Amino acid sequence: MRSKKFQDIAVLLTIFISSYIFFREPFEGYITYIFFVIYFPIFVSKFGIPRQPVMIFLPLLISGLVYIYAGNNEPGQFVKVFIGFFASVLFYNYVFQLYKFDLKYLFRLYMKGAFWVSVIGIFQVISYLVGFGPGYDFGWLFNKWGVTLGGFGIRMNSVFSEPAYFAAVIAPAFYVAMYALIKRKSELFLPRKQLIVIFAAYFLTFSTLGYMGIVLALVLLLINLGFFKYVLIIGPILYFGYNAAYDNIEEFRE
Repeated sequence: MRSKKFQDIAVLLTIFISSYIFFREPFEGYITYIFFVIYFPIFVSKFGIPRQPVMIFLPLLISGLVYIYAGNNEPGQFVKVFIGFFASVLFYNYVFQLYKFDLKYLFRLYMKGAFWVSVIGIFQVISYLVGFGPGYDFGWLFNKWGVTLGGFGIRMNSVFSEPAYFAAVIAPAFYVAMYALIKRKSELFLPRKQLIVIFAAYFLTFSTLGYMGIVLALVLLLINLGFFKYVLIIGPILYFGYNAAYDNIEEFRE
């Protein structure tokens, strides 16, 4: 049981905590890399080397080496990006195997994490409005983190280094929350009240990536609910929402 809980926490940390680094040279050392070091030997001994990720990344490796040979890429930069990308894909491929492809459990775990970082984000905005410094400036806790002004005085980024990162990571949870609220489901992976928290927090990033996430969520919702049935309602909302955001939110206009 303790081992399973540690695994759950490790997975959540790799997804949600990217605003703290242990060192900056020769590359930035994130918390995720600690779990790579801990788990990769275990994964390889238990599952071997998965064929699909290797076959996917082999052409990328070859093309990268060709560009280096042609003088159009820097070897150090390529190695850093390639290894980081490949290691991440390989790690989560192993995670799926570890959890026996129980996607419902993994997504429920993700939703729990999304809820708590949304709570922290809302607390951050409230702290700014009441002038409680440690509650909105998490620079005392994370060393790759900064306050981003805008929106209601501050653009919410919670435990992430930037509002856009929050918007990107929480986008799937936002879609689920919006779907559940529109369909009036009392629970979908999380209780309704927690889904409302995620839904509300997403708008506080005032991030263009977040607005794109909202539009994409609405499009997916149209597909799910039947496009022609709802297009007369959602279409004007998208149109006027875009114009309102462009006219009133500087970050979106930029």
